[in-house]
Amino acid sequence: MRRRNALPALLLAPVLALALFVPAPCALAPALAQDAPLVPLLSPRLVRDDPRQLVRQGREAALRGDQDSAWELLTRAVNSADMDQRSLADALVLRGRLGLEGAAPRQALADFRRAVELAPATSGALAWRALAWLELARPGPALDDARRAVTLTPSAALAHLAMGRALLAQDRPQDALAALDEALRLDPDLGPARQDRARALRALGQPGAAERDEARARELSPALPLPLPLPPG
Repeated sequence: MRRRNALPALLLAPVLALALFVPAPCALAPALAQDAPLVPLLSPRLVRDDPRQLVRQGREAALRGDQDSAWELLTRAVNSADMDQRSLADALVLRGRLGLEGAAPRQALADFRRAVELAPATSGALAWRALAWLELARPGPALDDARRAVTLTPSAALAHLAMGRALLAQDRPQDALAALDEALRLDPDLGPARQDRARALRALGQPGAAERDEARARELSPALPLPLPLPPG
């Protein structure tokens, strides 16, 4: 009997020894949970910028005088694929205006051209494109765009300013004076129109009236105004 029970005992001994040295699964769990990297169950959700919000922020940055931030925000909006044509045209006109102030008239002209293609029946983009043509010493196309802008929206002071400036560039001060008079009738605080009318008055031999316009222009902002959003339609 003793010899029959000896073999099972010898076989059981290694099994018992392994059980003493191998930890139970529940003992391994805390170590694994602590040392192993956490793997997310779901992929992170991509957050996309709202381009209209970017345009609003860009306009606010431009009003603060932060041109670099305004340019960056508007460029992100323009490059977005989530904008309708009218909103994109609005963003392009606003960025183009920054280009005019930042001595980048060619970039501004490209923005205004695209805006006109997107919204051809509005005067804002045409008036701004006329001003860009003038920065590039192209008074002929400038006058064409300004006339179209005045025809589309006779109540837009900027359109009359662009026409007056284009006529001055063609050495037509009398015609320019009429356009600038209308611009100032519509917006008496439009500083650039005061400056341009002073130039026209001097060319017409009226230095006293020119000095009064120049003095008033110094009280007003010499910069062109920020474009308003394009009207719907």
